[in-house]
Amino acid sequence: EGAQNVALIQALAKNNQLPMASAQAITYDQNQALSEYRRLHYAHLQHCSIFDALVHRQAGRAETLMREHSSVVILGETLRNVLSA
Repeated sequence: EGAQNVALIQALAKNNQLPMASAQAITYDQNQALSEYRRLHYAHLQHCSIFDALVHRQAGRAETLMREHSSVVILGETLRNVLSA
């Protein structure tokens, strides 16, 4: 709204209706701050990789990265490995 860009406002409104896509979908346990930081940092790195694949028109790589990112089971296993390192 602050940008006064109708297309951006509409895109964000649509995004907020998608499960696991809105800012409200992010949970954070203050009692596990370091673990939560690592989890969110890992998700951010995934987003960067997905963006890079899209920019370089690597559709297969982008799809694979998105599937991994969106899979709770795979993400949970990966995070356990990252956090135990």
